[in-house]
Amino acid sequence: MDKINESDAIILPAFAIREPIHRNAYALAEDLDSIEVPIIPLAANWSHYPGDEIDNESVQYKSETVSFIRRLDDQPAVDRLTTRDIFTSRILKRHGFDDVSLVGDLWWYYDDYLGEPMRVPDSINHIVITTPHNAHYLEQAEAVMDMLVSEFPDARITCSFHSSLSASDKRICKRAEKRGFYIVLPSHDTDNIEFYDDCDLHVGYRLHGHISFLRRRLPSVLIGEDGRGNGFNATLGVGDFQATKRRLSYRSGSLVNRFASTLPGAGIRQILETTRYTNPFKRIIAPAD
Repeated sequence: MDKINESDAIILPAFAIREPIHRNAYALAEDLDSIEVPIIPLAANWSHYPGDEIDNESVQYKSETVSFIRRLDDQPAVDRLTTRDIFTSRILKRHGFDDVSLVGDLWWYYDDYLGEPMRVPDSINHIVITTPHNAHYLEQAEAVMDMLVSEFPDARITCSFHSSLSASDKRICKRAEKRGFYIVLPSHDTDNIEFYDDCDLHVGYRLHGHISFLRRRLPSVLIGEDGRGNGFNATLGVGDFQATKRRLSYRSGSLVNRFASTLPGAGIRQILETTRYTNPFKRIIAPAD
């Protein structure tokens, strides 16, 4: 704590609003009052499943979450709350935060291309596909692979993994290799995706794969698998598809989530969420479509 209080501020980039937010998403200190320096959130974002318009209009944060955000907003060093997408702005305003500015994702600001027009390729010779976070999109992702092969039979296709390989990533990797795709593991070092600059098209699930192409002024399609992707797509209004089709109302979906949260994390829920039928609760609410 002495080390923290010797600093000028704590910066929370891409401030993630997740519940429970304090002592879980942001375990900064047991007692926040022991932090004497400003805590500055930047480009807040939300994450919800399936994260569509219905979720965006209905989600209600717990009083503890609102109090935590209010504490950050009330600091003299924080002029206003800023958000990554319009979905997050709407939610914060609905919870009583009136002075909110949409600044976009921190990753889309790239000095080399600010103000430049789109670079539309004459032909599609090299495609990057990025993978979903959630394993229940495995069959859908495989269908996207086949669609790209069918549409662009002569193109080189690279499957790029933006995080350490999960169990579902390893399955996708095998299926990509079977189709003759090139595999790139670029996580933890952004220099590893500089080759995107020489590609023609991105299609996939990773928001920052999508943004990395857009900030280079290259074409990209983002398949929105949850509130993060859908919120960003709603902000731009172009180049997007929603990965799910809602089956339950918000209220019914909330009951399913509440039931799932009561199951022991190291027991039944963990077993259910790591089988080939990964996360049946999400599939009940809004299956991949």
